Amino acid sequence: MGVGGLVFAFLYLDLRIAQRGLVPNPLVVHFSAGAAAADVTRLVRGLALPSALGLALLFGMGAAGSWLGVLQFLHHTAFGMTDPVFGRDVGYYVFTVPVIAAALGLITTLTTFALVAAIGLYVLRRDVVVFGRRVTVEPSARLHLALLIALRFLLAELRVYFVRLPGLLHSTTGPLVGASFADLHAALTGLRIAGPAALAGGALVLWGAKSQGLARNALLALAARLRDQGHRESVVYGPARIVNRRSRAPTTVPSAGAGFRS
Repeated sequence: MGVGGLVFAFLYLDLRIAQRGLVPNPLVVHFSAGAAAADVTRLVRGLALPSALGLALLFGMGAAGSWLGVLQFLHHTAFGMTDPVFGRDVGYYVFTVPVIAAALGLITTLTTFALVAAIGLYVLRRDVVVFGRRVTVEPSARLHLALLIALRFLLAELRVYFVRLPGLLHSTTGPLVGASFADLHAALTGLRIAGPAALAGGALVLWGAKSQGLARNALLALAARLRDQGHRESVVYGPARIVNRRSRAPTTVPSAGAGFRS
């Protein structure tokens, strides 16, 4: 119930903000010559409440399956052993990290839904106009979209620090399960850089909302993040996968008559 209520409040507020104010040029559809024209903008406005309720119900049902993990987190106990990389108690990775990962995943999905819905509504209201390669965003929509996109980048940074960094301890990129040499000396540094990079991307988006370059800055931030992620994975995990395949490859035992050439 708690998750569903929070989801409903967030989505409904998002939809109401995206539909605030008057629409100078509403989208009107004529289904037939004799029938009255249908104001699509007004019809969509009436769908805000049932849409938010339906999505809140789905999110609540999905989160209901995580009750055991939440109880374990609320009543967790220390293991008395710390990991050699981050110095945290092992119980943190057993009880806390899964709950944080689930919560961040839910909030990220919710933010993505809200962003897509807001963009669709603003396009319908013609507050966002795409003409060729040019995207024009009206001031009424600019700050709202910028905040949602910046929140998405912030969640990406939180996921790096609270999920992906602890995940290195049970990495499978090396020949054994656990943090390999490449994980500790390359992936760890790359992830620590990726966090501030995500914050910089969010700041770039917010600056674009103020400088009337929201669409351009959002695309630049997204492209930079995807390029950084692809480069980091190719540099770090490419050699690790090669080592992993070689370590698992069957070795050829020389025959008894085999020798060395002089």
